[in-house]
Amino acid sequence: MPNDFLGNRIEYLEQLLSDPVMEDYLEQTKLENKSQSSIDGEEV
Repeated sequence: MPNDFLGNRIEYLEQLLSDPVMEDYLEQTKLENKSQSSIDGEEV
């Protein structure tokens, strides 16, 4: 039973990740993280 649940979770996450909107969100998050770390680097 737990294995089925886990399989469903993974399927669900894969669907989320293949969602174009989610991809855009992830790209945006990556860009924000990059700009954040570059700002941190300048401060040091």
